[in-house]
Amino acid sequence: MTLQRLGQLGLELLVCSIHPIPGSYYFTWTTTVRVRSDPLGDTVSSVEVPVDVLLSLPMFLRLYLICRVMLLHSKLFTDASSRSIGALNRINFNTRFVLKTLMTICPGTVLLVFMVSLWLIASWLLRACER
Repeated sequence: MTLQRLGQLGLELLVCSIHPIPGSYYFTWTTTVRVRSDPLGDTVSSVEVPVDVLLSLPMFLRLYLICRVMLLHSKLFTDASSRSIGALNRINFNTRFVLKTLMTICPGTVLLVFMVSLWLIASWLLRACER
């Protein structure tokens, strides 16, 4: 195995190992707000934040697994005739190629799925951060 492959494997294990801790653990989040109208300076506020929020946000890095499943279950990747034509033309069947092909075949569906999933993820992240 090459050094790059070992690095990718280590990064994947690190991303997949991030998980919220069972139980209710809190830490103090301190912020400093500068108030322009106040000549005395800054306002400091502290809030108790659950550790789950801090560990739940990096869990969205696991979404790369959706692209990997999409690649491995794609007709282009599993069909023998597509693979042989791709090998003759020196085409790499990676996630980018599968996404381009899907965008060519059904652009509306692909954009709708990406937009809805991004809206859901952004709304959950906003709710988690404002909690």
